[in-house]
Amino acid sequence: MVVLPHGGPIGVSDQGAYEAETQMLAAAGYAVLQVNFRGSSGYGRAHMQAARKQWGLSMQDDVTDATRWAIEQGVADKDRICIYGASYGGYATLAGVTYTPDLYAAAVDYVGVPCWT
Repeated sequence: MVVLPHGGPIGVSDQGAYEAETQMLAAAGYAVLQVNFRGSSGYGRAHMQAARKQWGLSMQDDVTDATRWAIEQGVADKDRICIYGASYGGYATLAGVTYTPDLYAAAVDYVGVPCWT
């Protein structure tokens, strides 16, 4: 499975439109998990504000929890999980392999910002 955290972090994983990257991965046989973690738009003000000062913290927990859920549901093989993201998604990728290194077998940080300070 490929975990694909979106950039932003304000934004949304699925805008209801065709997404070539997601479709390319799915067509190649990968399950693709896109998580609208805290701060993602479209879920109201409280959801957006829940991300304040939570980069790499509760926002990352949302990605981790969703990944573990997919494994528990049998959607993904626990030994074959990749996390791949760009921009804030790249930051979430680096945080994922830093905080939960046993969860991911591979990681790709594409134009991610490694330090926001």
